[in-house]
Amino acid sequence: MAKTSQINAAVLASVLAIAAGWATWLLFWPYGLAIYVPLLAWASSKGPKPAKACVALTPFLVIPLVWLGLGIHAFHQGSAVLMVQGVPTVESTNLEPRHRVPVMHAPLTTDVRHSFGWLAYEGGVRLAGSVLGPMRGAYRGAYPDRAEAWRYLDAAKDAFADGTVIKIGTGWATLPTVDLTHTAQLRAHRVGETLLVGHPDQLWLIEERTGVIFATWRRGLNASPRFAWPNMPAAPMPVPAVAERRPRPYASPAY
Repeated sequence: MAKTSQINAAVLASVLAIAAGWATWLLFWPYGLAIYVPLLAWASSKGPKPAKACVALTPFLVIPLVWLGLGIHAFHQGSAVLMVQGVPTVESTNLEPRHRVPVMHAPLTTDVRHSFGWLAYEGGVRLAGSVLGPMRGAYRGAYPDRAEAWRYLDAAKDAFADGTVIKIGTGWATLPTVDLTHTAQLRAHRVGETLLVGHPDQLWLIEERTGVIFATWRRGLNASPRFAWPNMPAAPMPVPAVAERRPRPYASPAY
């Protein structure tokens, strides 16, 4: 009888703790923690089995595992997206260079439940990327980092833009989403399927086939907008129409 009573008490403690955990997560966050934590401690005191059940079924473990699986699945389908928080910059939504996953800017939040989910999702995306390589449908062309891109462009010759057509050396490239006609001191350089186009303060990495900008590099956080190429007079930098970005169909079967 005493053993049966102990088992019933352990089961009751586990059920109450698990129910309180989900109610806290879904309905009463964060105030429900005041009830959930004591119930969890009570259930854990009933033995290792109740403690393991409470840990295995707690939303603090189940929900991150679900998001981890969603991240892996999204990467496999070619639809994964990474999130970045904080003050947005021209570089903050550059295509993630290693796994080639697009990045979106997310609003700041003080709800740690979102962090549980998104950190697990990002972990799933990066885990899948480490195993499978670049995401399906993502751009796989050259992706020079900031320092390398500026070395290319500093050594490049001046370019000329007419609407969405840009002259690079003796060749031409048509960029359907970019209009650089009024951009001062324009230079361009081709690295495989990637076009590096920019003025002395900022450059863009563009997929030549589609004209989609997948990364933007500034020369530096404190770069002056009147910085000039060597042996060229400084000139005001008009804002080019290149600022508009068009989402790329990353799941395209073209790659």
